[in-house]
Order: sequence, then C-alpha cells, then structure tokens
Amino acid sequence: MHFELPDDLRILQGRVLLDYALEHVSARETFGRKLRDHQGIEWQIADMASALHAARLVAYEAAWCYDQGDAAARTAAAALSKYTGADMVQRVADMTMQMFGGAGYSRDLPIERIWRETRVVRILDGTSEIMRQIIARDAFRRHDRWNAPI
Repeated sequence: MHFELPDDLRILQGRVLLDYALEHVSARETFGRKLRDHQGIEWQIADMASALHAARLVAYEAAWCYDQGDAAARTAAAALSKYTGADMVQRVADMTMQMFGGAGYSRDLPIERIWRETRVVRILDGTSEIMRQIIARDAFRRHDRWNAPI
C-alpha cells in the first residue's frame, strides 16, 4: 500500500482502512464477480473516500485557522476537525469491517484494532458531544455577528 502521511491520526487510520478495503474488494470474488463490481460496494467505497477527503480538508482548514491567530476561529476549527475526523474514521472502520466479514476480526490485520480504537478517538481530547457544543456555539457566534444591527 502507498499513501501520503497525513498530519492527523484519524486521517491516517481512515486512509489505511480505505486501502485495505480497496485491496480486499479488488481481490475477493462472490458469485463469480469481484466484490468491487457490486454496486453496493461501489457506493460504500465512494462514501468512504468522500468522508476521508472531507475530513482531510477540514483538518487543513483548521491548520490554516491556527496560522491566522484568531483564537475563537482556531478553537472552532479544531473542534470541527476532531469531530469530522472521529466520525469519518468510525464510519470507515465500520464499513471496512463489514466488507471483510469475519476476517475483519482477525488480529492478522490492523482492521480490528483500528475499529476498536475508533471509539476511543471519539473521547480523547474532548468527547464528540463537547466538540459539537463548540461547533454550535461558533455557528451562533457567526450568525449573531452577521446579523448584528448596523
């Protein structure tokens, strides 16, 4: 497998899982067809790739906000990045585990370990609920600023 090293553990885990899923569905056959040729699998791969791409873009935006120095924007962007990345890696791990079936639980592959770790990712450095609260408060702050009387 080849992938660029992203800055975020969640993005790295998502990329590793997507690569395993792509390799597996390209090699595995069912009913005389490769798994990758089934429309439902294509949709899952598209969902995984889209979620991974979105999480990467949100992480880059958070890094940009950090460089700009606005503490409120930086905090909100970091919360959005953590929440988006944690949600992405959990969904990608679930879909990868589903594609592998019972083999996904094998400790021979990192899928089972990453799948377990995705739960912890949603708790470390602030729970997903706290990240959602920060994101919502920032949305209200922006709304109030844009709609302030002149």
